[in-house]
Amino acid sequence: MAMRLAMGDWFVLECVAGKDFDVTRKLAAAGYAVWRPLVRVTSTVRESGARKRKPQWKPRFGRYLFLEMAGSESMIWSISTTEGVHRFLARAGSDRPAIVPQEWMDFLRGASALPDRRGIIFTPGMRVRVSAGPFMGSVGRVMGVDSCGSVHIEIHAFGRWIEIPLDSGYLDRLEQCAA
Repeated sequence: MAMRLAMGDWFVLECVAGKDFDVTRKLAAAGYAVWRPLVRVTSTVRESGARKRKPQWKPRFGRYLFLEMAGSESMIWSISTTEGVHRFLARAGSDRPAIVPQEWMDFLRGASALPDRRGIIFTPGMRVRVSAGPFMGSVGRVMGVDSCGSVHIEIHAFGRWIEIPLDSGYLDRLEQCAA
């Protein structure tokens, strides 16, 4: 079992198509913190003439994975030359790998919510009013924020309570509810 390397910054690594699992396994065995999120998808397949829905796990970001490491030149070169690695993602006009801010990683991993354009952080239990769209004027309660940044709220519509995902720009905060 490999020893865990010292924590550092997060980077995005692009792998050769179909090699992301192998690269994840190699880097994890070498002691790096690697995050390759998976999502469950359901696809329809034909088996014995019948159509069946079959759940599968697929990489959320395709052949991209997240790697936490100290960004030294030697580590970057070493990882860049690993079989199956295409490149590190870099800012436009730069050869240096781009660092993913810790706040983004926390958000992507579900640890916290990012503030929207207006600086509002939507937390579970918060009361909100829908300011646009077919549910305009409805008052509801925040149930959570998903990994894509949509705020899931519960409102009373169609004679029952329903949960709907909305962009945070369509919501106005009323007050924070006591948990």
